Amino acid sequence: MAQKPHPSAPPARSRQIILERQPDESLAAWESTLVAIAQGGAATVTRQPDGSALICWPAGVAL
Repeated sequence: MAQKPHPSAPPARSRQIILERQPDESLAAWESTLVAIAQGGAATVTRQPDGSALICWPAGVAL
């Protein structure tokens, strides 16, 4: 008799979000925020050509 397949959870996926600098936010404050996120060690910060930043972190990690 054939065994029934066991249900499996989908693989965990990393998370990502795009952050944009606010019009009233200084460039120094924006850079400080991105540095603080990157120094936390859980996320990777990638600056985009349009001035935004892509923040990526592994699944299961809460920021």
